Amino acid sequence: MELDTLPCIAGTPAVNQTIFNFSLVTGYSAETSGGLLLSIPQDKADAYCKELEELDGSPSWIIGRVTKDPHRKAKIMDNVKIIEDGQMEVRSYYEENVMGSLFGKG
Repeated sequence: MELDTLPCIAGTPAVNQTIFNFSLVTGYSAETSGGLLLSIPQDKADAYCKELEELDGSPSWIIGRVTKDPHRKAKIMDNVKIIEDGQMEVRSYYEENVMGSLFGKG
């Protein structure tokens, strides 16, 4: 699998670059938008994404393509496009209290 697009929770790339470096673009981070990964025929993918958004209002993305790999591993491409999804922005206890404390705001 070759991944050329990486949807993330809004603000995650900035936190990765300036504070924690949790390996966002190397594939070892849990800070993506989560959700469901589907493998469907390429010629049906755009219509599927459009229909899904019409049904529930949530965006979806085509993030790559399935390729044959002898090591059975996914690869994040060097020129990966990072999408920050504002709908995934969550104000959790961690963000408000722990992160706020780190920066003197909690």
